Amino acid sequence: MKLLKKKKKIKTNFLLLILLISLLFFFLLGSWSERYQYDKKINGFFSNSIEIIASNLRYSFSNKDKIIIDIKFSDYEKLGMSRLKMIRNGKATKQMQIKVPAKISLNDQKLNGAQISIKGTHSDHWEKARKWSFKINLDSNDKIFGKKEFSLQHPATRGYIYEWLFMKFLKHENLISHKVSFLELIINGENLGLYNFTEAHTKELLSTNNRVDGPIVFYDKQHWIKETSKINNLGLNDYRHSFYKASVNVVNKSEWLSDPQKKKQLNKALYLLEAFKNKELKAHEVFDVQQIAKIFSIKAIFGSVEFDWKDIKFYYNPKTKKLEPIGREIHVDLGQINYEPKTWWLNIKPNNFSHSKDQVEFLKLFYDDLIFYEYYLKELNRVSSVNYFDSVLKKNFKEFNSIKSIINSYFPHEKIFSKGKINAQIKFIRDTLNPVREINAYFLEEKNNHIILNIENLQNLPIKIVGLELTKSKLNIKKKNLIIKGFSLENINQNIIKFKCDLNTKCFNPEDRNQIIIYSILGQNSLKKEKILPWSNVKLN
Repeated sequence: MKLLKKKKKIKTNFLLLILLISLLFFFLLGSWSERYQYDKKINGFFSNSIEIIASNLRYSFSNKDKIIIDIKFSDYEKLGMSRLKMIRNGKATKQMQIKVPAKISLNDQKLNGAQISIKGTHSDHWEKARKWSFKINLDSNDKIFGKKEFSLQHPATRGYIYEWLFMKFLKHENLISHKVSFLELIINGENLGLYNFTEAHTKELLSTNNRVDGPIVFYDKQHWIKETSKINNLGLNDYRHSFYKASVNVVNKSEWLSDPQKKKQLNKALYLLEAFKNKELKAHEVFDVQQIAKIFSIKAIFGSVEFDWKDIKFYYNPKTKKLEPIGREIHVDLGQINYEPKTWWLNIKPNNFSHSKDQVEFLKLFYDDLIFYEYYLKELNRVSSVNYFDSVLKKNFKEFNSIKSIINSYFPHEKIFSKGKINAQIKFIRDTLNPVREINAYFLEEKNNHIILNIENLQNLPIKIVGLELTKSKLNIKKKNLIIKGFSLENINQNIIKFKCDLNTKCFNPEDRNQIIIYSILGQNSLKKEKILPWSNVKLN
């Protein structure tokens, strides 16, 4: 026993010595690498080296859950060959993600077996030598953390702690959230370090989120993968229209096609997705509008760089007959040194996305629906309040600190969380929701018992016109649900609006400087007032 402890101590000291030598070596090469612009390559290699050393140093004494997978050499070679196809193609298609059998255990708990495949569309899941992402389907009635199907991936592919925290916010809002955890992964005796565990889209996901059974549907991205893998060979075909070309699909096809009653539910769910894409139905007619507004808002305050139709799935609720969002992949870019927000959450110009310009078409369908947009701005106003983020974080603070400490110990060289970045995003949103200058209102004329105004919206959000407040006879003129779109350079707003006045005499007195227009920013309850300028700024007929 003493001899074994002595050997472990010698091994640990030896690895520490290697680490110190590596640190000194790269420090001396620092200026040289910067001069010859090899610094990025060396930093990447250096980060990998530290990660591997840190993982092996921890392996012998870590108390973290360990999932151990053993794959036959011939089957492991098959996985390697499928990975090579992915590398050559640039992206992974579903056909490339072959399954092979494996033996699996969690800590000392041996399971019956599993099917394993390499997962992930993009190269960050499989470009490293052995640290690939995997999809696991357990055999028999076996479960890990109560889950039969799940994925394992390097924490970087899920934003380190951000994905776990995102799920806590979804749960707080009673949205469907996944089980996310962290454990060590050992494959064929090699410790790959800390991995992210995320449950799959299954019945278990629905039941643990207190949902009755229903189909989980989505827009299939396989056509997009094929087009973007051959981006220079498309001719007149444009991948930016991939959303409109995408077919609809369902998780676990066999279950939903084999039962006639279930197939009826499936057909309803798929129709809703198709009708939304084809502009037959608006967002509020297809989705649970409050839930989809909440998930948009949470992604916005996190500083997510996109809301991608390829990453989200939808649960058809048989009770409400609406689709509920199943959020995943928060996509926060911690590599941004300067704060440059991607404002997809308000403006859907192509440069507001980190990639995949076809997201514009998807989001436009939401923002064109004023019922959804009003719900969304209400939610954005609520969740970007000063105390909201901190209150949810405080609720999970003990677990957050524990997980953050674990991830930091495995990835000491990585920035895994930035409260400052979130604070900056929230401030940016608050500044947008509370503009310095909002509208100009010009009196054009009074004609045929109507007061005619030109109203210019000077900020990005739509405004709702409530009415006029005129001092003459203390007259209040109400206007119901009149929405003026936000400002844009492409369409500088001139909105000629008529207000009916039933008085026998003129209603508007241009010499009275206390004539007021009443309005609110869409999604906000507080009413605002602006004096009407008593002159025209447009050419009258």
